[in-house]
Amino acid sequence: AERAQEREVSTPGALRSEFDARATGLSQDITRIIGKLGRLGDITRSSRLCDDRGSEIHEYTVSVKGDMKDLGDRFRELQEFHASHAANNPQLRAHHQTVISNIGSQLVGVRDSFEQALKN
Repeated sequence: AERAQEREVSTPGALRSEFDARATGLSQDITRIIGKLGRLGDITRSSRLCDDRGSEIHEYTVSVKGDMKDLGDRFRELQEFHASHAANNPQLRAHHQTVISNIGSQLVGVRDSFEQALKN
């Protein structure tokens, strides 16, 4: 079964589809985390205005940290997939590099947003 899977992703179209599916999943999860960060920012701001919401802030912080670790791991896997499958196809390599660069920038933005949400 494993060999069949390798054959399935050996054509440029299958490689691109597999890569795109992984990249799309990462982008969707980045969007989900951005929503959590917005909520975390709201909670930290409102906790100063009214009551202590420390436990809720802690829960969101732990959740986002776990999500970010998972995203980092999956991003590295995406980079490894690219490195092992796109070397012989210049168009595929260029596509992968563009997507990886964009997702990397999104991850940096998420990390910066997380730090900012904790400072507020």
